[in-house]
Amino acid sequence: PDIRAHEWVPLWLLRYSVIVKSRGIIKSKGYILQAKRKGS
Repeated sequence: PDIRAHEWVPLWLLRYSVIVKSRGIIKSKGYILQAKRKGS
């Protein structure tokens, strides 16, 4: 499961940065939740 977590960590990190610049941290919160769900 550790290897899989490393796969989505950078994925959501890239999108998180884009959303923060585009809309705001509010949208990034939704992505963080999704990323955590995939790693679970």
